[in-house]
Amino acid sequence: MWAGATLNERARMRESGQNVRPRAKAVGAPDLSLVMPLFDEADGVEAVVESLTMTLERAGIAYQLVLVDNGSRDGTGELVAEISSRNPRVDVVRLPRNAGYGGGILAGLSVARAPVLGYLWGDQQVGHYAVVELYRRLRAERLDLCKVRRVVRLEGRHRQVLTMAYHAVFPCFFPLPSSDIHGCPKLFTRAVFERIRPSSRDWFLDAEIMIRARELGLRVAEMDVVAYPRPAGASKVRWGTVVEFAVNLLGHRCKKAVGALPFRRGTASRGQERLQDDSAGS
Repeated sequence: MWAGATLNERARMRESGQNVRPRAKAVGAPDLSLVMPLFDEADGVEAVVESLTMTLERAGIAYQLVLVDNGSRDGTGELVAEISSRNPRVDVVRLPRNAGYGGGILAGLSVARAPVLGYLWGDQQVGHYAVVELYRRLRAERLDLCKVRRVVRLEGRHRQVLTMAYHAVFPCFFPLPSSDIHGCPKLFTRAVFERIRPSSRDWFLDAEIMIRARELGLRVAEMDVVAYPRPAGASKVRWGTVVEFAVNLLGHRCKKAVGALPFRRGTASRGQERLQDDSAGS
């Protein structure tokens, strides 16, 4: 059985070559399902997963962790399979080719089973205590979505410049009350995820979720955190990522503008009315 996946989802997984490791050992129903997308993270994945699972277990949270090997070429897939064999609460989704940032996250969310869902990165730049605090706050305050906001960033200069460039452009298209659209972890209820229905398979996924949350009037809260340098591996964000962001922002803004035009369904244009009158009189 592929936990959390419907028959249609399983068929799509087979068609795309997606490999989902079924649970070899039954575990209790989780309260929180977390997705961690991984692309060439062999250097640090074991330490990151150990830190996260220990944090969740100490907090007494029944969890499901979905590790998505997003077409890695460095042995990440073999490492996450070994991790899953030791921990029955860890599931693995292996994609034969990199499906993009959003594609990897959505593949993991398709097999999530808990009433609260979320995702976080595999770089451990934000302490895993944040997951526990976000989860508790989401439930206690009955929020729809809860995420971190990186108010202090100790990353490399290259990453900081890229982030500044993006956040200078984003408000021009979508003025949202957040200074860190991409801040992760992000947690939300299953009902909210089904209302948002995100579809972006690239780096626009975070922005799409936040834009939709604003449009739907969802209850959103942020928690301030420090973003530390990566303990291992390398960032996958490049200048091309910023260009991709800009193209997506423009495309999304144009769709909204077209959708807001005052067209009325079922009303013929004057030209169409004239043609109908001519044909009726012939």
